[in-house]
Amino acid sequence: MLKKYNKLPSYPYSLIAVMNDRQFLILLGSRIKKMRLKKDLSQYELAVLCHFQKASMSRIEAGKSNITLLNLKRISVALHVHVNELLSD
Repeated sequence: MLKKYNKLPSYPYSLIAVMNDRQFLILLGSRIKKMRLKKDLSQYELAVLCHFQKASMSRIEAGKSNITLLNLKRISVALHVHVNELLSD
C-alpha cells in the first residue's frame, strides 16, 4: 500500500506513484484520446485499427477499462507512437 506523501518524491514518475488505480486509468485514457485527436482519428477509426469494438475504445478513453499491455501496444502501433509516449508527460 502506498503511503500518503506530504511532498512528492523526486523521481520522474512521482505523480503516477501516488495515484490510485482509477486516477491512473483516467490519465492514460485522456492521453490516448489526446493522441487520437492529434492524429485526427475518430474513436471508431482507432478501434478498427486496434481490432477493438468502438465501445471498448470508449471505455479505455474514459478510464473505465483496465487494458492489457498488449492492447496498449496495439493502440501505440495504431497511433504510430511509442508506448512510452502514452505513459509519460
